[in-house]
Parts: sequence; C-alpha cells; structure tokens
Amino acid sequence: MVFNFRSSGWMRIVVILIWILAWQLIGDMLLSLGVSNILIATPYEVFLAFISFLQGSSGLPDVQTNVLLTIYELIFAFGIAASFGLLIGTLIGQFKIIEESFEPLVVALLAVPNFVLFPIMFLIFSIGPRSDIAFGAYLGFFPIVANTIAGYRQADTQLVTFAKSVGASRFSIFTKVILPSSVGPIVSGLKQGFSLCTIGVVGGEILAPVSGIGFLLTTSVGFFFTPQLYALIILTVLIALVGNAILSLIERKFSY
Repeated sequence: MVFNFRSSGWMRIVVILIWILAWQLIGDMLLSLGVSNILIATPYEVFLAFISFLQGSSGLPDVQTNVLLTIYELIFAFGIAASFGLLIGTLIGQFKIIEESFEPLVVALLAVPNFVLFPIMFLIFSIGPRSDIAFGAYLGFFPIVANTIAGYRQADTQLVTFAKSVGASRFSIFTKVILPSSVGPIVSGLKQGFSLCTIGVVGGEILAPVSGIGFLLTTSVGFFFTPQLYALIILTVLIALVGNAILSLIERKFSY
C-alpha cells in the first residue's frame, strides 16, 4: 500500500503532531523558567487528565455524567434549532407572503446581542439543563434559517422554469430541483448552527454552573486544575468537530 503524504488527511495529522510537539517543548521550557503550572499545562499532563476522567480520579465531580449531560443537551438543542430553522427557512424561502411577514422579524432578532437574552431563559426555564438547551437552540436557529433561505434562492431558475413548462407540480419542483441544489448551503447552515449550539449550551453552563462541561470548567478554574481545564476545552472542541464531521458526511451523501 502506498501512502500519499501530500493528501489533506496526512497533512492534517502532521500539522497536529507538530503543534502538539511545539506545545510540549514550549510548555516544558516555560515551566523550567519558573512560570507557574497554574498557567500552563503540557500535552502530557492533559493526556493524564483525560485518563483521570476515565478513572474517576480527576478531582472533579462526576465528570462522565456531566459530559454526557452536555452531549444530551447539545443534541436536544440542535434538534430543536434544526427542526424549526429548516421549517421556517423553507417557508420563508418558498412563500412570498411568509417572507414579507417574518423576514424582518428574523433580521431584527439577529441584531440583539445573544447573551442579553440568557437571563430571560433563566426566568422562563429556570437554571439548569432546560435553560442551557433553550439558549443553545436559540443561537443555533438563526444561521440555519439564513442559510436555508439562501440555499433555496440560489436554485437554478432555468431548471425551475423548465420544470414548470413540462407541467411538474410545485412539490416535484421543490423535491427534484430546488432542494437538491440547496443541500450545500443548508448543510453549511447546519454546521454553523451546531457550532453555535455548542457555544450556547456550554456558555449557559458556565454562566449558571450547576451541571455539564461548563460546570466542570468553572470548577477547574476555581480549584486551579489546569490540566483538567485544558482537557475539558479540548473535549468540547472534539464534540463540535464530531458533529461537523457527521454533517459533512450527510452533505456528501445528498449533494450532486
């Protein structure tokens, strides 16, 4: 078997390994110069922190339970954001009267600073997973709506006109012409929405630290558990990357 080391996959692996090596060398150098280990954690220490999560010896409360809770909240939040985002984006993109009625409202809500609304989530849903899910869904909703609308609007008008001229129904035109050509922008919106759902859920857990990865992050800061802090940040990034990778697979499957 011949490996193509110029392929993007191998290049990513090489870049990651170089980055980890540089992080280890710079971290060791700074520690040897007297920089406090409260500020710095090397990759080896972060790896040991991951092992301690699995063994339950990290010093943090119920790590596995809290991580699973965040994943559950994220899936729930993204499900809500995607369902309503795709539905409303489709309605706005396909029906002129709905576009004229709802698009100004969507634009107005986009102008509101996101975290200003988090106290309202507290009042409505109380502190805990429900408010985290609601905030994550709220953040993820808007890019999904915007990209869904943009995807439908970029459909090939000549194909749409031809389909109408041969007597295709509105439903057939939507499913056979408009929707397939819109997969790229729609999945792009879903990716952005998933990333913002992650920010919303974990951000909510940090603002009201009672459970989840956000709670573990604030606890790590409070007890100066620096390796655990870095490990939790990397774990959050990995969760977001896995979600985006799944959406990329869906995009490749349905694009043409």
